[in-house]
Amino acid sequence: MAFAQNKGYTWREDASNQSDDYQRNIIRHHISPGFDKLERPWNQSLRQTQEYLDQAQTLLQDYLVQVSAQVIKQTEDGLCLDLKALSAYPNANVLLSGLCREYGLKAGQDVGQLAQAQSGARLYTQTHELLKDRGVILINALGNQQGSAQKKNQMNPPDAFDLTGLSPKVDDRDQGLILDKEGRQTPPQQDSISFRFEQVTELTNSGPNVIFVPTQMLVFPLKLRHWQKGDVFYPFGGPGKKKISKYFKDERLSLVRKNKIWLLECDGRIMWVVGLRADERFRVTNQNREITKITWLQGD
Repeated sequence: MAFAQNKGYTWREDASNQSDDYQRNIIRHHISPGFDKLERPWNQSLRQTQEYLDQAQTLLQDYLVQVSAQVIKQTEDGLCLDLKALSAYPNANVLLSGLCREYGLKAGQDVGQLAQAQSGARLYTQTHELLKDRGVILINALGNQQGSAQKKNQMNPPDAFDLTGLSPKVDDRDQGLILDKEGRQTPPQQDSISFRFEQVTELTNSGPNVIFVPTQMLVFPLKLRHWQKGDVFYPFGGPGKKKISKYFKDERLSLVRKNKIWLLECDGRIMWVVGLRADERFRVTNQNREITKITWLQGD
């Protein structure tokens, strides 16, 4: 008001400024005048304190950036926060909370409790899923699963999908698809997994995305699904039967990776841990005259 008077400006005052019904007016009418009576100019001290706090926040943020570069790495399973590396720093729990704020962590969410939990425990923020996996926390954006952000239970594995054609395509979502004889999806879907089936006369070195099986052993429809508790197979070249869960553990796969892996099943038997290991029961021998080459073209 004094500024307007000195400048000769006209103004209109809101009548609500005189009412103590508003918290701002209680401060203006009853608290601020008391500060004005102090010998030391409180407003100057307040501004100086705010400057100190801003400087401290800048220092903390710079320190978090340095720590983050040492303990958080990008992997195929998402961002991987190494808890052992973080524990080498003083006040590791405070740093952990500070690091996770960048991924949507809010006040009241105890990421320290997640760090102490068993593998498989999850914490959801508004934007990310934080998954405890042995000595690390895996951080992934929720993306299209924001509607599940408040769920603390693990996601159920998708239903099995049928492969009915020689070039079948299978969607990697949580619901099955109807496939015609040409392998076309009904309705069409994006981000699908594709396989190619070819008749060949010999085996070749083709990499982890290819297997060869005796054609006469193929019983359609094939099924593609994620692993379930109790699943077993006979690893190619191995001594015998092994649980899928034990195989994953031996391969030191993360929980995120496990949930992405597909199993190709033939007549109720696992034929291929897709992209990793074929089943010994479907080995091609000298007695097999017809050979089918199965190529995994695209995956999650």
